[in-house]
Amino acid sequence: MKKFFLKDSVLIFLLIAITCACYFPIMPHDLTMMGYSLVVILFAVLAFVSWHEKAIDEREEKHRSIREQFAFFAGGMVLIIGIAYQGLSHERVDLWLIGAFSAMLLGRVIGRIWAVKHY
Repeated sequence: MKKFFLKDSVLIFLLIAITCACYFPIMPHDLTMMGYSLVVILFAVLAFVSWHEKAIDEREEKHRSIREQFAFFAGGMVLIIGIAYQGLSHERVDLWLIGAFSAMLLGRVIGRIWAVKHY
């Protein structure tokens, strides 16, 4: 459990740091593109590590479930705030926000269907 926590923490910190670094206006375009490429690769590694994590007992399974609920809630809140902000301050809402929010909701429904069918 501690090994996965350390891997997740390091990968998440790197993802946030690199994503934030790409927004500095001083950064050259090539370095920004390399940063975004690194973010995609690190996210793929994080997804792979998270997907293949196996719980040892019921307590760890419950912790994993709570972690996923918090992540879903945090992602949904950020997207809803973005949609509401753009809807109130601009004439149109960016379709990427709506698409990301829809993908989260559809992923939750599809995951539920898959879990009921296979477990």
